[in-house]
Amino acid sequence: MIRSGNNKIITTVVIFCVLMAVLCACEKEPVVIDIKCNKGQKSALSLMIDAKGDSEVILRMSENENDTYASKEDGGFLGLNINVSLSPGANLHLVQTQLLADSHTVFSYINGDCDDGSTLKLTTVSLGAEKGYFGAKVKLSGDGSRLDTHTAYILEENRFIDMNYVADQYGRDTEAEIFSAG
Repeated sequence: MIRSGNNKIITTVVIFCVLMAVLCACEKEPVVIDIKCNKGQKSALSLMIDAKGDSEVILRMSENENDTYASKEDGGFLGLNINVSLSPGANLHLVQTQLLADSHTVFSYINGDCDDGSTLKLTTVSLGAEKGYFGAKVKLSGDGSRLDTHTAYILEENRFIDMNYVADQYGRDTEAEIFSAG
């Protein structure tokens, strides 16, 4: 569990996430990160994911509010920067579920590089936050590399969402599919 606003815990958990992604690759069990945001907090988190060859990793991230969150005037901010490097044959499925309070703003950016035969799957579900900014820039540098993105969102009243997904295809026989529904 990551408690945003406490840099010591966040730093420890970031190292933990990188190690767990490598360890869980053999067991094919998901690595779960639960980010709890407190009332009015403004937090940033950076993750580095390095999936080795022929591994399969599922990373499930959930961003939600603490149970004590009550005031709409105490808008919070959560910034996520995720860097992904996939070695030949590696597969990563990154699932983000965003359930923040109405007064929050969330910014999530994924930077990725896929080597030969690797696949990066990004699934984003945005069901909260007043403003949501989601994006990715993935370099498909290896032959036969692949990017799949699936984004689902619900916008009510004055909510806003901005998405920008880019696949730079350099390798031969690369594939990129980007789906969005809301």
